[in-house]
Amino acid sequence: MLLLIEVADSSLPSDRDIKVPLYARHGIPEAWIVAIGERRVLRFALPDQGAYQVRETIDLSWPTPLPVLPHCTLDLAPLFR
Repeated sequence: MLLLIEVADSSLPSDRDIKVPLYARHGIPEAWIVAIGERRVLRFALPDQGAYQVRETIDLSWPTPLPVLPHCTLDLAPLFR
């Protein structure tokens, strides 16, 4: 698996605090959480020793590059229109 995407509304705290660390421990290269209520996408990347080294909010004003697929980008802005 190259990329895992969770969609969260009321489950955001458990997705972020419980599931994402599990994904890092199992070596999933990248995990995103689409936080519906907060209208943002959280990105977690570069798992190392059971934790993601990169934790950031994706800028929705530009197409998002997919590091696991270098020639691909996604326009995520329509998710919240």
